[in-house]
Parts: sequence; structure tokens; C-alpha cells
Amino acid sequence: MATKYTSVSVTGYNSSPPSDDGSVTEANRITWAKQKTKIGDPIKTALEAIDAKILLLDDTTPNAKTLNYTTTATDHNTTILATSGITITLGDAATMGAGYRVAIKHAASAGIVTVVGAGGNLVNGTSSVILPPQHGAWFECNGGNYFAVGLGQIVTLTQDTSPDITADRIRTYDNSAGYEKWALLSAFAASASVSGVVELATAAETKTGTDTTRAVTPGGLLGNANLAVTGHIYIGPLLLNWTRATSTDSGSLSWDEAFTNLWGIASGFSNGTAGSSLRITSSSTTGVSYDVDTGTVSSTVWFFAWGN
Repeated sequence: MATKYTSVSVTGYNSSPPSDDGSVTEANRITWAKQKTKIGDPIKTALEAIDAKILLLDDTTPNAKTLNYTTTATDHNTTILATSGITITLGDAATMGAGYRVAIKHAASAGIVTVVGAGGNLVNGTSSVILPPQHGAWFECNGGNYFAVGLGQIVTLTQDTSPDITADRIRTYDNSAGYEKWALLSAFAASASVSGVVELATAAETKTGTDTTRAVTPGGLLGNANLAVTGHIYIGPLLLNWTRATSTDSGSLSWDEAFTNLWGIASGFSNGTAGSSLRITSSSTTGVSYDVDTGTVSSTVWFFAWGN
């Protein structure tokens, strides 16, 4: 772990030695002990302290973290490797001081790493930023707050619960122009000839069958269906109804879903006597009436109708 470098003072140095009048006296005599104590030892002590601080400053070994972590002074100029989706709190900016810097890398393949400032310190002008998997940045301290530098743009992501394809924009890279630009979401709308963003049709939109910009899903299709013995289904504006009776030689049945326009009816029966024939006596947008012209039907009559 590294520590930000601070100045080293030379202590023990005699900055006010006795005056030397040039006379040969004991007080003016140069001895090893005097030089060592007043010059050599202070320089040696200062150089050793400088060396120790340089060694600490140069120790940039990455520091892996699996749990939430708050950076300290000893993390200066090092890299914090977040190996899971955790929160990294940057140490108090006033305590860390201007010039303090630490790199944070999201080293996992899933989740997000959230970077926040301690004690209300801002990060890039906001309370927090997030790092997607395999993204990272240097976080620099100016003594009051932090800002992110390098390794991609760090942004705060929030969900847009009401996207507007006619107004919302995303950042893209224009390869032919050689620079980034903003593009409307509508620029990426799908069509019959171009792949892109497409909105899913609701059950009601699927039922009308007139929308050419939305995609039909199985759920939207079956949202307009009743798959029962007596039931119906919409295929776009086309309405199909079916119903049956397990009874007798005559009767009336209602369509599961009323038609606006009834276009046709198919009918049949099972277990009839030889020569039996089924006749539709009347039909409407809401139902059908029938009887058996000849013979008897001892099991089932069924009807299948189509329209809109």
C-alpha cells in the first residue's frame, strides 16, 4: 500500500556553530565526532526517512476487496480491485488532502460497483457513480471532493420509466465522421427492411391489426383469445369463434365473442344416424340456431365462424 509523500525536515543540524577566528585552539579543531553528530547523522536520518517514504509511495500493488470498503491514506496511488458488486467509499477528502488519488476497478463479470464520497463528499459532482463490470477510473481528490479521470466516461445510471423515442438520445460513434455524436432513439427504429428498436404491441393493439410499427408477441396474441370449448381468437382484425353442443337435434348457441361482421360459418356433427343432416336455421353476430333435418344426432354438433 502506498502513502502520499510528505516533506522530510533535517533535524539535529547545527545551523549556528561557534565563530571561527582562525586561531589554532581546541574549540576550532575539526574532529570526526563533531562532524558526525552535527552533519553526518542529521543527513543520514533525513535520507533514510526520504527513502522509506519513497518506498511507500512506490508500492502500488493492487488491493483486492470482496466486501464494502473505505479507502485510507495508505491507498494513495494504488488500485482497488472490487471482485464483486460492492460499495467503495472514498476517504474523507479533507483528511486525504489535495493530490490524493486512488484507482478503482470493477474486476468482476457481473453486478455494479458503487463509488461514493465519505461524509457528503461529491464524486464527479454527484453523490455516487457506478462502475459496470470490467470498468474503472482514477479518483482524484482536491481537498474537498473527488472527480473521476480516465478509463471511460463514468456516469450515474437511472432507469427511464417513460422513454420517448422521438426526444430521447443515446451517444453513438460515427465511424465515417470519426467522432461521437448524439442520436435520437427514433433513428434506430425497426422497419420492414431495417433491424432496430421496436415497441411491443399490446393485446388491444394486436386486436385492431392496423399498427405497422409495433411487434406482435405470443402474449399479445393470446391476450385476445379464449382457448376453451366455446372460445375465440383474434388474428389481427380477423375474429374466429367456435362452439359446440353435446345434445340434441335442435338448439341455439351463442358466440364467445360477438362479431361486428359475420362472414361465414362451418358446422358438423358426430354420432348421427345414417342419413342425418344438420341445418343452420338462423345465424347472427351473436350466435347460431340449428336443427337436424333428417335422422338424429346423439353426441356433438359444432360450429366454426369467422368475421371481424
